[in-house]
Amino acid sequence: MTTINCFLLFFIFIFFGCTNPQTVNIKPDIDKVLQPATLRSSFNTNPPNLKSLTNCTNTQINIINENKTNENIVLAPGKVHPGWHVNTSEIAAQLTEYLKDAVRQCRLTQDQTSKKIIAISLQKIDGYAGFGSSATLYVNVRIPEKNITIPLVITQNTFELPNAVAYSIHAMTWQIINDPVIQDHMLCK
Repeated sequence: MTTINCFLLFFIFIFFGCTNPQTVNIKPDIDKVLQPATLRSSFNTNPPNLKSLTNCTNTQINIINENKTNENIVLAPGKVHPGWHVNTSEIAAQLTEYLKDAVRQCRLTQDQTSKKIIAISLQKIDGYAGFGSSATLYVNVRIPEKNITIPLVITQNTFELPNAVAYSIHAMTWQIINDPVIQDHMLCK
């Protein structure tokens, strides 16, 4: 074998032999970034005092996760890197819990026994990774009391895919809270 052939075999072994054929679960990385106080500060999010604006005698809201899917979705598969995966039920659970915290920051109460329900279901998640990364969440917000479903879409861009997913969850949460129809429901208007 010539030196060039040896070098090529070594390169091929290192380049392809050391790559992990499995996708990487980015949930732990999303969890690290999905810190409500830090993201509120980074995004300059000021939770409104909804308790002072409400017409409700009871400020309790029941936020539920209605996600029906439990599948691993591969985001941003590449030619060299196999991509990252997220589980749809895990992302929906993260969004639901993050929304519950945001509602508390708005001085309303999350209560599982409340008849004032906001039901969240993740319809789809897309991701792109390259020089820049982006994540797009497609979410339905159902208000059974008013018999309506509101579809919402949010995209966030950054340099790392887990951050883009976390930022999308943060942005989606505040889009839900600030949506006029949803907010009127929360405030009994």
